[in-house]
Amino acid sequence: MLFLQFIYHSRDIFSFCRLNWYLTAAVYSLLLLMDY
Repeated sequence: MLFLQFIYHSRDIFSFCRLNWYLTAAVYSLLLLMDY
């Protein structure tokens, strides 16, 4: 049971990191567009 909770939690963290990566990429794209 505890193992399943750990897997569920790590999946949540993984999706959060992926969302964070998308946001960072979007910000960098905006900065590049504003630079030109």
